[in-house]
Amino acid sequence: MSIESEVLKKMKFCEDKLIAYGFKFENNCYKYNIEMKNGFIINLIYDKSHGVIGKIYDPTLDEEYTNFRIESLKGEFVNSIREEYRSTLMDISDKCCEKQYFITPQANRVAKKIIEIYHNEPEFLWESAPDHAIFRHPENQKWYALIAYIDRSRIDKNASGMIEILNLKIKEDELDLLLKQEGFYLAYHMNKKSWITITLDETLSDIEVMEYIKKSHIYTS
Repeated sequence: MSIESEVLKKMKFCEDKLIAYGFKFENNCYKYNIEMKNGFIINLIYDKSHGVIGKIYDPTLDEEYTNFRIESLKGEFVNSIREEYRSTLMDISDKCCEKQYFITPQANRVAKKIIEIYHNEPEFLWESAPDHAIFRHPENQKWYALIAYIDRSRIDKNASGMIEILNLKIKEDELDLLLKQEGFYLAYHMNKKSWITITLDETLSDIEVMEYIKKSHIYTS
């Protein structure tokens, strides 16, 4: 995981706060430069499609310094560069971002809709899986939805890469038909006859996802 992904995970940038912080809007992206303690220059570019791209330049040699990204390098100099870069990102995160529950845009949109409609906040129950959260009925404590951040290979052996998924309750006679549709998989880590996994990667529209959440909410009432 990159330093940017580690520090800015689940963070949403507020464009007005970026400008107030010192970012300049140029060519449809936000740019920011700051001199480090040793004279190196941090160059950051943020756009909605790619997130934050950061580079460090050595102005004396007029070249990019990349050793801070090599985790196996542990010398005093490279550690100081790495920590100052991380601290800069943390300050930007604190002053220019809002914390979000989940990682992907669709997962956050769906979570927002669940909170608006059912008035249930996500519950993060596991220290070993801090990106997994459940939604449950306050009356009977039954889960009706689980959002998890997993490697796609856990639901599709022929694929890889991290993805957010949604587990929902279904009727057993619905399973075969759902599995023939794009975006549906056998339930991750739950009963594979009465639960289904939906990928939150824009394969299904938010409206479609919310319809299946509505059914799950009813089935678990």
